[in-house]
Amino acid sequence: MATKYSSRCKEIVYMVRIQLRKNTENIVGEVFYNEV
Repeated sequence: MATKYSSRCKEIVYMVRIQLRKNTENIVGEVFYNEV
C-alpha cells in the first residue's frame, strides 16, 4: 500500500515538473522573442 502510494506521488510530481518546465520554456521563449 505504502509503496504504491509513493510511486503514485512520484508520478504526479514528475508530471507536474514536466508541465512546469514546458510553461517556463514558453514564457522564456515569449520574452526572448519580444526582446528581439
